[in-house]
Amino acid sequence: MWARLAGIVTVLALPVVAAAQVSTGAANPVYHGGLEIRPAHGIINQTTGAASFAAGPWTLSPVNESNGVFPAQEAIVIALGEENFRLEPGMVKASRNGRRFSYRAPKGLTRGVRWLRIRLQRDGSYAFRFALRNVDLSRMRISDPVCVPMALIVGDDDGFTGVDLTSSGFTRRLTVRGACDIGDQWPWIR
Repeated sequence: MWARLAGIVTVLALPVVAAAQVSTGAANPVYHGGLEIRPAHGIINQTTGAASFAAGPWTLSPVNESNGVFPAQEAIVIALGEENFRLEPGMVKASRNGRRFSYRAPKGLTRGVRWLRIRLQRDGSYAFRFALRNVDLSRMRISDPVCVPMALIVGDDDGFTGVDLTSSGFTRRLTVRGACDIGDQWPWIR
């Protein structure tokens, strides 16, 4: 009898699983939130189309149905045009209070995410600041300005929009002018 009672007490003492769940992959986002971008600047190699720029704060607003956003525990993908730069789970470190997240690439990075800072805002959205190095924007050698798809993905949550890019004539300056309409160019929104 005491053994049964102890078993029942043990079962009742087990933690209740909350609705928030960490997603281990970022290949197929399920929860499509909003992405607000702001102008940004960088440089572009006019010969190769390789571009580097820093952006932010760009705001990812998860949908209410989201099962939670966990930047320090989920894969993060910054997608721009044909490029996808992925940070594996655990590469982004959380602050003590769990409201700020950061990543810095090792020295000598030639291509990818140089640094990333994410801040959880009071309204539940996430402010992203990041720098990318040597993004392939070779299509700008043919057409300028261009509208390319852009997504910030954290686990199974994402925000996406089009990004209006231009370079100033024959200079090396790259400008992200703002958002643009890309239609249905992302596979998971169909």
